[in-house]
Amino acid sequence: MRAQESVRFTNISATPARFVLSGGKYQLAGIGTGFGTINIRQLGPDGVVTISQGTLAANGVLILDAMPGVFELTITTVTAVHAAIVRIPGE
Repeated sequence: MRAQESVRFTNISATPARFVLSGGKYQLAGIGTGFGTINIRQLGPDGVVTISQGTLAANGVLILDAMPGVFELTITTVTAVHAAIVRIPGE
């Protein structure tokens, strides 16, 4: 079984720096102020364009299967976002 993997963001209101995930099943949880969305996007094979992997409401949870790669969160309208992307154990 692989080691635990997680990426956490505290009090963000704009797209933070990109991050790397090693691939597998993940939970993205986000809480923010106001109404809006948090979108997780993966850098595409061209190394330029990002591709949406899922969107959740400002206060919500999303489960996703992800290939290894570079990711980013895009935040729309919501502020003071606290988010965590955590790999679900089981591999």
